[in-house]
Order: sequence, then C-alpha cells, then structure tokens
Amino acid sequence: MAAVLGASMSLAARGYVRRGGDTPQLPYDPDTTPYCTWWVDNAGSSSCQNILSDWLISLDDFRRWNPSITASCGGLESGKSYCVEAWREPAPTTTTTTTAAAAIAAPTTTMTSTTTTAPGNGITTPTPIQPGMIGDCNGFHEVQSGDTCVSIGQSAGISLSQLTSWNPGVGSGCSSLWLSYFVCVSRVGVTATVTTTTTTTGNGISTPTPTLPGMVNNCDAFHLVKSGDGCAAIASSKGITLSQLYAWNPNLGSDCSGLWSEYYICVSIVGVNPTTTTKTTTKTTTTTKGNGVSTPTPIQARMTSSCNKFHKVVSGDQCGTIASKAGITLANFVKWNPGVGGSACSSLWLGYYVCIGVL
Repeated sequence: MAAVLGASMSLAARGYVRRGGDTPQLPYDPDTTPYCTWWVDNAGSSSCQNILSDWLISLDDFRRWNPSITASCGGLESGKSYCVEAWREPAPTTTTTTTAAAAIAAPTTTMTSTTTTAPGNGITTPTPIQPGMIGDCNGFHEVQSGDTCVSIGQSAGISLSQLTSWNPGVGSGCSSLWLSYFVCVSRVGVTATVTTTTTTTGNGISTPTPTLPGMVNNCDAFHLVKSGDGCAAIASSKGITLSQLYAWNPNLGSDCSGLWSEYYICVSIVGVNPTTTTKTTTKTTTTTKGNGVSTPTPIQARMTSSCNKFHKVVSGDQCGTIASKAGITLANFVKWNPGVGGSACSSLWLGYYVCIGVL
C-alpha cells in the first residue's frame, strides 16, 4: 500500500512551483490575511478552481484570505503565492461553507433579482444564473441550502458530468455552487437518462446505478459512496489496495479527486480476491521507539520519529478536522505525517495512527 503514496499527479502539471509551504516563495498581495499558515506558489498553469479542489477549501475562504481573487474565482496571477490556510483568524462576518460539495453563499456584489430574460434561443431564463451556463438550456434549478451537484443531478435525472458541463462555473469538484442561483438541468434536444434501478452487464452481473463513469465492465462488487468517504478508507475496508481501486475506477484519478457522493464504485472484479493484509496488520499493541515514546500500531507511513501524541483515524476523519480537534495547524499535521498526501489528504488510512504532537 505504501507504494501507492507515490502515485500522485505531477505537481508541475497542476501548475505549482511546489506543493505548498508555511512561507511564500513568490510575491503576494500585501492585503493577504496576516493569519496565513500555508501557501501555494502558482507557476502559471494552475486555475483558481484547481486550487479550491486540491486544497479542499471554499471560494469564500480563498477570497477572504486573498482579496485579489474575484467573485467568479478570477484574478489568479502567474508567479505569485496565495494563502490556502489561515489559523486562529477572527470569525468571518459573511456566510461560508466548510465543504466543497455543498452550495455556498453567492457573492453579495452580484445581482440577485428573480426576473427573467430571454437568451438568443428564445427560452425564458430566470436570474441570477450560475456564471458560464450554456446558452441552449431549457430547464433550471434554483440552488437551495444543502444542495450538492450530485443531489441536483439525481433529482433532475441527469448525470453529474452533464450538470458540470452545462454549468462550468460550479467547478469540476462542485466547489462553487452558489446558493439561490439557478443552474441548468436540461438542454435542448437532451433527454434525462439517469436511473436508480439495477442493470445486468454483459458479464451477467447485476450492476447498481448510477455508477462512476469509466468503471470497469467486469466488476462483481460495488460500494455506494457516502459523504465523508475517502479512497484509502474504502480500499482498506474492502480488503483491496488503493491502486486496485484506482485501476477499476479510473475516473477517481490518481488523487481521489473524482470520488462522487451517492455514486457506485467498483471494489472487486471477476477472478480477483482481496489482496491487502489490513486485517492482519491492524493490531493496536504499542512499541517503544528510539525516543522512548510508546507508539501504537499500525502507524501512517513516514510518520515523524519525534511524535509523542497519536490519533487513530476513524470513518469520516479528514486531515483538517483531525488537526482542528487536536489544536494544531494543518501545516504541522502534514509536516508530521507526510504519508497522508499533503493538505489534499488523499492518502489518510482508516484504522491507522497519525501524529498530532511532537517532543
């Protein structure tokens, strides 16, 4: 499983000079929050939406920490550093969200009337609409509190990929779904296709729907993704390796960024039995390391050797929530536990111990 930690997207390809650090290496806006504890250095090819999804932050938080970012996630400049985490800052005075998948408060500077306009296709369009909406939309949904891209798509009978392609302003990770704005849920000439029944694939196995796009066609066991799930946790609970999970569900990417809530993913294929040894290696006895501290096992790969305080990862944990409960910064948590996959927290292992304090 440790070998999987190296299977991550090229940082250069994502447009970063480096993944991040507690000190900016490039010029930055002098109005950036003074409470910043973690920075990302933009080499030029990264987008605002990439940063939001990579660092699991909301547009509201990113704009509050970096005032040069606009309401439409614009203003990102090449060759500058941007704050992606702030510690012990005063409580914000505007409504924010803690998850990228839920609807966020719309910018207060944008028109919020509900009159209608007729675009070039002759269809009456309600306003305000999510930025970037396609021009031939003929069905709309007003975003309500608690809505997610998945829940909207399911209620409208369309796929998540259709929803995000018709409303590119929401971002690929649904990080910019604006509350009380209209999104497109139907397009001229397109019929809703998503169902929740089961189908029988060519291999004779009944397959539940909706399934994550690109899933292998010889799957014989499935997992319905729920809020809080992570790829490493799913793989561990099913007795498979993370690399197997990624191979059978290529839409997940190499960093679990394509994991969609309420969709089924493949956790077993015909002719393959679980190969991980999680059940035989998760005993919770303690050992004494060279520093004299009793250390519980198993521990997250590459944990710092100076650790003296530990936390066992449970279902629903995320790096940010663990750090917050422990009273430490996310930057320190990632520094002490480099095997978790950085601030993106892409390799946090269920049932393993992580470090939350050092000598």
